[in-house]
Amino acid sequence: MGPEFVLGKLPEDIFDHLYSLVPLQYAARAACVSRGFLRSWRRYPRLVFDHKTLGLDRFRQTEREDTLASTDERYREYKIESYLVNKIDHILKNRSHIGVVKAFILHLHPCPNMEASYIDKWLQFALKPGIEELEFRCYRMRQEECQRLRVIEINASKLSNFVCGENLSQISLGATEVKHITMRSSQPNMICYARTNLPSFMPAVERVTVESLGEKVKTPMMSSKFLHLKYLDIYLVAVQHYYRSDYFCLVSFLEASPSLETFILRIQTDDLLVHDSVFRDLDGAQLHLRQLPECWHHNLKNVMVTGFTSAKGLIELTRYIVQNSLVLECMTLDTARGCGRRTAKTNKCKPMFEEGLKEAQKAVEAVRICIEGIVRPSTSLKALEPCSQCECKGSTCTLSLCGV
Repeated sequence: MGPEFVLGKLPEDIFDHLYSLVPLQYAARAACVSRGFLRSWRRYPRLVFDHKTLGLDRFRQTEREDTLASTDERYREYKIESYLVNKIDHILKNRSHIGVVKAFILHLHPCPNMEASYIDKWLQFALKPGIEELEFRCYRMRQEECQRLRVIEINASKLSNFVCGENLSQISLGATEVKHITMRSSQPNMICYARTNLPSFMPAVERVTVESLGEKVKTPMMSSKFLHLKYLDIYLVAVQHYYRSDYFCLVSFLEASPSLETFILRIQTDDLLVHDSVFRDLDGAQLHLRQLPECWHHNLKNVMVTGFTSAKGLIELTRYIVQNSLVLECMTLDTARGCGRRTAKTNKCKPMFEEGLKEAQKAVEAVRICIEGIVRPSTSLKALEPCSQCECKGSTCTLSLCGV
């Protein structure tokens, strides 16, 4: 009694569902040896085309035996492109007019010069009623703009989630009203780019996620608004080369979002990174901090900052939020970037350098001095320190820190 016999006794819809959970390459192999699996393969809902599912690793293994391919880069790229085109065309031909594709994922990293006509044909196949997820990634030679790509036109009226890089000028959304956009880039200044360009491209957006590799310029104050934005999640990698401590400029995003309810700021820094601490500007009990005219936030209820430090700009941003948010219910300031119990929901923590642990203490002290006194009674303020398992890395740590 093989597994096919046992599965064949299941109702057809349950059988198809179980089959849909099998990775693409294994589902295709099963279809080659069994008529029963072939029936379900024709209704397989997730088509994932990448180097693994297309067997590119095995192809490269045989390619090494080709002397010309090992010496001529253009010939090698042509062979890889031909291999992928034939593979994808063969699979889609067998799937034509049969079943509904719910997910179509196409990664063309190995083919920097793939003909646009092929890409257009494959996307036309995928963009049919019933599609729920579409992902397309192409390779850019040397971080340069793609020379052949002119514009991407999207006319999916029910499109809800959209993930892209920084080339919004090449995207035409037509009547599409995207509710959630995620912007990622391997370049710095993504936050500034999103603030400058998103309002005109995504007027109805409700959730924005921005991932940035550092900011070398300040986010500008602009008149454009995110009228429907309710959830803002910013992930900022503070790399030494691009690092700026002026988080205060993020006020521009907040002031442009009158409907904002949740604001999350995730900061990833090096324990050894030197920044402009607020304690450098403390003169006794006197605070020398920047202020902005009042801009009331009537909907902001939840704020969380992970990787919180005593950086002056971050303290100024936090004070601005506390002072201008009328219905703020909870503000969580997490100073322990490596605490597994909070970031990864495990009991294993990432070791921190002694400098990082000392900075966590300074950050909590900055909250006590600069933030606590202006918090409304209706707001729950949580300043989280490293737990007892956040060990010191690289030296013997004598700090006594308690988990909150």
